[in-house]
Amino acid sequence: MLLFYIFLFISTACSVTLGIQFGSSPLNAGLLTVGLYFGILLALLLLFAVVLFVSIMLVDLKKEQKHRSPWLTFLVDQFLAIVIRMLRVRIHTEGLEMVPRDRNFLLVSNHIFALDPVMFMSVMPWAKLGFIAKKEAYDMFLVNRAMHALHCLPVDRENDRAALKTIIRTAQILKTGEHSMAVFPEGYENKEGKLLPFRNGVFKIAQRAEVPIVVAVIRGDRKLMDNMFRRRTDVSIEFLGVVPVEELKGVMTQEVGDRIHAMMEEALAREAAV
Repeated sequence: MLLFYIFLFISTACSVTLGIQFGSSPLNAGLLTVGLYFGILLALLLLFAVVLFVSIMLVDLKKEQKHRSPWLTFLVDQFLAIVIRMLRVRIHTEGLEMVPRDRNFLLVSNHIFALDPVMFMSVMPWAKLGFIAKKEAYDMFLVNRAMHALHCLPVDRENDRAALKTIIRTAQILKTGEHSMAVFPEGYENKEGKLLPFRNGVFKIAQRAEVPIVVAVIRGDRKLMDNMFRRRTDVSIEFLGVVPVEELKGVMTQEVGDRIHAMMEEALAREAAV
């Protein structure tokens, strides 16, 4: 959001200065100021979009991304903040204070909409979240390059051997201490809002990397498609708890999955009953 406020400041300062200087009357000065304000703001946003586009296009998909790109991280964070504001999305969080800030973690959540990762990245930019995403996402123009630069990893949900490689690579990233990772253990979007069975293999990531698991549920962002530009969309992200490393050692992933599934199911049922 910092960049957006800077754009607002520049637009305001320049439009007021030029409006006063070149306005032939108070009315003309006012109209000129308003026109210049929106013109300058639009020009700055377009310039930012060009910089973002060029930066993403320079990402080489064939080159292994050993480190997360700080430059793309900054640009994408600012882009998401601007988009969230323009789409009139208000994200409400509960329990965010329990999320570790002194170490990496594995974030797990239910999955209801394609923009779920955007919502999580927006409320916790300090975590520099990378996501495990379906391999089909890597067929999307620009998105694939941005994901590559941000250390997101594709997973083939139908190929166990390929999925295991993704699990191992994700654990390695978490061990380096560079940033945290996130995964949706359901494996698919659930448009009905009910929790699907988990693919419990993803919990091996936390066990291998020896990091805690942050459990969350997200609600409301699916309404964005109906509300877009017409009304505000309220999105809720509730952080349910943190499963510490000590409670993951020597435990079957099925047990970990059952525990976390129960936590999410209880939270979603509680919301539905309200």
